[in-house]
Amino acid sequence: MQYTVIDTHINIASDRLIPDNFLHDQAINIQNKMQALGEKIKTEKLFNKLKNYYNDHDGDQLVSEMDNSGIDQGVLVAPDFSYLYPSLLSPEESIELHENICKRHPGRFHVFAGVDPRYGSDGVTLFHNKVKSGSINGLKVYPLCGFSPSDKSLFPYYEICEAYGLPVLSHTGPGWQALDYRFGNPVLIDEAARRFRGVNFILGHGAIYNFHEGSYLAVYRENVYLDCSGFANLGSDLLWISHLRNVFKCGFNHKILFGTSWPAYKMTLSNRKIMSILLSNDGPLAELKEKDVSMIMGKNLMRILSIKDKELHNG
Repeated sequence: MQYTVIDTHINIASDRLIPDNFLHDQAINIQNKMQALGEKIKTEKLFNKLKNYYNDHDGDQLVSEMDNSGIDQGVLVAPDFSYLYPSLLSPEESIELHENICKRHPGRFHVFAGVDPRYGSDGVTLFHNKVKSGSINGLKVYPLCGFSPSDKSLFPYYEICEAYGLPVLSHTGPGWQALDYRFGNPVLIDEAARRFRGVNFILGHGAIYNFHEGSYLAVYRENVYLDCSGFANLGSDLLWISHLRNVFKCGFNHKILFGTSWPAYKMTLSNRKIMSILLSNDGPLAELKEKDVSMIMGKNLMRILSIKDKELHNG
């Protein structure tokens, strides 16, 4: 059976969006692992190798990767690390870069604009104007930068999302060195989910990290969903296959969203490789009913974004 595949969690591999300090922290983590395995390599060499991957400013490489792996559409989550990792672009310029990618590749992407509540009213105004223009389709928050996803300063954004029927994707789980893991606990979304019941909240990486907490939120809160992005970072193929197989057996596949977290694993895996494993006869989806596979791989997100089949295939 041919499934509609929508990747819920993609970052554009551009160093205009992903700050050098963020990549440098990633390089340190890779170096620590390699040194423990007896491989000596300097942080700067790893950093330069990583940075070479972050030159896809117009999304052409990403679309080629999607075409080669059978991914129909994707959600571009525009990160905002401003208060910890200053970016080359302002929040408005970041959104404009994503707008240009969508114009260049029509029908392929939806954009969730990244915000930090410390921008105050200017940030809310920018977000509202972009929502009204139709250029963004949701909100992305990165609490590890130092705030709870239920912080009251985010409520004006959630009110806009509720008024326009837009979802919110909130990062959960770990990150790099400068980030505050206290705010990665999925339970922190609960106050916002109860207060804004007209907003669908997606826990980014929620089916991977802190899965126990995320699972009961997904089961008992009608407006909380988990994406499985980041599974490729769990380690060996056997590990992430086993983990996802267990996740998909939990009985709430109507709340699970396929996602990759591209390009976090780009140094070691391709989307084509991941998709071939995921959809193989002995992959984590193999024992599921076709309806469950269809929901996980695209139908759940189509429901959240109000995408009809006709709109998907016509672009």
